[in-house]
Amino acid sequence: MKLKFIDQFNKNLNKSNSLKNIRWNIHLIILILLLIETIFITPFRFFNFPIGITYVNLCEISIYSCSLFLFYRKKYNLSILITAYGIPVIFTVVLIWLHTLKSMLWFLLSFEITYILIITGKHKRIIYALVCAAIFYIPGVFITYIYPEYIIKYIQLFTLTIIPIIISNFIESQDNKLQNLNLKLKEKYEERKIYAEQIDEKNQELVMFSQCMSHDLKSPLNNIKSFASLLQNNIEKESNLEENKKFLNFISESAISMSELINDLLMYSNIENYDYSKEIVDLNSLIDEVLSLFQFDLDQNKVEINVEKLPSIQGNNFILNIVFQNLISNAIKYQPKDTTAHHPIINIFSKTDDISSYIYIQDNGIGIEEEYIENLFTPFKRSHNSSEYQGTGLGMYICQRIIKKHNGKIQLKSTSIEGSTFELSFLKVQE
Repeated sequence: MKLKFIDQFNKNLNKSNSLKNIRWNIHLIILILLLIETIFITPFRFFNFPIGITYVNLCEISIYSCSLFLFYRKKYNLSILITAYGIPVIFTVVLIWLHTLKSMLWFLLSFEITYILIITGKHKRIIYALVCAAIFYIPGVFITYIYPEYIIKYIQLFTLTIIPIIISNFIESQDNKLQNLNLKLKEKYEERKIYAEQIDEKNQELVMFSQCMSHDLKSPLNNIKSFASLLQNNIEKESNLEENKKFLNFISESAISMSELINDLLMYSNIENYDYSKEIVDLNSLIDEVLSLFQFDLDQNKVEINVEKLPSIQGNNFILNIVFQNLISNAIKYQPKDTTAHHPIINIFSKTDDISSYIYIQDNGIGIEEEYIENLFTPFKRSHNSSEYQGTGLGMYICQRIIKKHNGKIQLKSTSIEGSTFELSFLKVQE
């Protein structure tokens, strides 16, 4: 529900048009209206006015058409400038020809005021107003009016020009503040979205864990209760000792299974709340530490572990130790049980590219059946029952969580009846 609300907020935020887009749309509407108007009045000018006026209208049509074409090609700013500067230039030519601005003043003044509001940028608006004044208003008023009327006209034109500049600058300033506010809101939205996704992921994990734990914890508890009851009945009936030993063995195995599960759950909890302070970790030293835990099997020649030179990575030594313990332990555990001549061999090697360091753990065990690969990193999902291979189904999930917190990735690279290879990828340490 929280995510839906945030997504809707983001859609509304993106839908809000900036002042720039509004100006572009106004320019387009003005272009279309002026083009239609000029097209309609040109025939009347042709039949009722000097031919020069018709040429002026045709020049206007050319400018509007060119601007529309540029707008269609998404050259919005160029389209605005062509129109804004093109029309005053045409009217300046007419001014030189007719030596009066009275018949043109109202149109060009309203046109200039409109485009002062449309043009973006304080300096661009001032330059535009100065150009219009220099090429049209100053010479036009001087030609058309006499003293002191032309002084009055200059003051009026200055006032009518400066007002839209002030208004436009104020609107643009407020729009910039609004855009900055929108940007900050969007950044906050992204933070909230990530936070909400994390909460949602945690909630899903909690639901899954509660369902799985209720099943996995109840199973050994039920075994303990059942076999304890049978043992109690046998003791009361003074039944045979061998059967009682068998029941005690089942109770012991169930208690061990529950203890392992509780330990793994505690490990998962500690990992989720662990302070992941990171440093440069020498994987060669780390693997030496891990192999010391399997020293007895190595000394007794029960397993062969070959380690090539490994790179250093950015991570947490203590928590990464758990990953390699789990992976090497699984490689030793999941070996064929019906072949006495089989000798477990584990190879640990690496490769690097420009971005990542890849660590490979390869074994010659029983492999993973295809139907179980999809749920390999799903908690409490096991591919073998506890009578074949002991385990809680949390080991690979814990490994994945640790690697993910290191901004890395763990995946099953290959598997068959001749063994499996796991690939761990980390960001390469830049030397």
